[in-house]
Amino acid sequence: TRGLLFQLLRDYPENYLELAAYYMNSDFFSEAMALLEIADNSENEVLKNYPTVFYCLGYLHHLMNNHDQARHYFRKGMEKSTDYCFPFRLESLNVYKTALTYNNNEDSRAYYYMGNLLFDKQPEKAIQMWEKAVELEPGLAIAHRNLGWGYQYQLNDVDKAIASYKKAIMNDRTQSRYYFELDQLYERRGDSIEKRLKILTDNHKYVAQRQDALIREILVLVLAGEYGRAINLLDSRYFYRQEGSDELHDIHVNAHLLKGKLHLANGNPEAALNDFLLADTYPENQLIGRISTYPGNPQIYYYTGLAYEAKGDLAAAKDFYVKAYNQKNINREYLFYQAMAYQKSGNHKKANQIFEEMIDIGQKQLQSTAEVDFFAKFGSGLTENQRKANAYHIIGLGYMGKSETKKAQEFFTNSLELDVNQLWSRVYLEEL
Repeated sequence: TRGLLFQLLRDYPENYLELAAYYMNSDFFSEAMALLEIADNSENEVLKNYPTVFYCLGYLHHLMNNHDQARHYFRKGMEKSTDYCFPFRLESLNVYKTALTYNNNEDSRAYYYMGNLLFDKQPEKAIQMWEKAVELEPGLAIAHRNLGWGYQYQLNDVDKAIASYKKAIMNDRTQSRYYFELDQLYERRGDSIEKRLKILTDNHKYVAQRQDALIREILVLVLAGEYGRAINLLDSRYFYRQEGSDELHDIHVNAHLLKGKLHLANGNPEAALNDFLLADTYPENQLIGRISTYPGNPQIYYYTGLAYEAKGDLAAAKDFYVKAYNQKNINREYLFYQAMAYQKSGNHKKANQIFEEMIDIGQKQLQSTAEVDFFAKFGSGLTENQRKANAYHIIGLGYMGKSETKKAQEFFTNSLELDVNQLWSRVYLEEL
């Protein structure tokens, strides 16, 4: 019955289109048209304004030689908003190609939708479609964004990608995803932290609407030394576990450690201790359970020991130094803090042994080639520059531990030249 049909279709446009495609593939054009006309006449705002519904109605009228009606519906489809419309059926290619024949190839939206359809299998062709879309409609922000994506991942042209993202933002400042993806490109190109920070903070009300973009802003605030502002944003909302949020706890730890270091340098060990202890917390609003084997624990415990020592509580300081060097399964970077804890505990031989080991590890990492980890989580791989930057950072830490300042400065500089997000290379280079 008609009522059961509506119940099954649930006012969802793609359900209507899927059933219509089934009818069309079976040459039941009248049935497909009747179904889509129900969508056209619906009181549901999403359903009655979904572009592909009208493009398909235009195509059906074309197949039935109703050319005036075809032109009417193709025009109507072109005028509807592109928001939340992403065609995925290969049958739609003929629909959009036919639409172009009715308006002298001037339908920017048809080119845009074809680009979306083609990018997965024919990315070069998709880029051509998007380029045609923005040529016809320079204000089509989402097409500029897609071009940026294509230039980056298909052509490996970061400059062209950035130019497209800037045009996307110029035409639609409200899309938080654009800021997130643009900052990733600026990071890859090595643009200044100050430039990146200004774009994100000037558009904070839009950036904050999307969690991964907000995390990006907080990260850049930490890189810029704005630890208090970063912590305020970290405390401002709940952060839900999702792809792209894995670095959140690292940002929390770094913000408090670096804020604490400033207090310690300014002769306020009590305030420093408070921040170092907060670095070892897992705030409820971040929805991350305690990680007993967290790689950064030696760094947290070492700095906590320094604060207790500055307060004159040598027993507590010793306890934290012991905790620092007793941590297991330590990432290479954090070996440095174990060595420093050994040094504070009087075991200089062990400390120097670790510093030498770090220099050797870093040198071997520089000489090796990156291997693909097929079991790595999607998106977690490092670029070659990031891998080398990590190696330079590890070597720099080794030389800093050995008090070879010039060599440490050299390797921290090399690290930052390859990866502007090497936070602790930046911090230690400024201190040396």
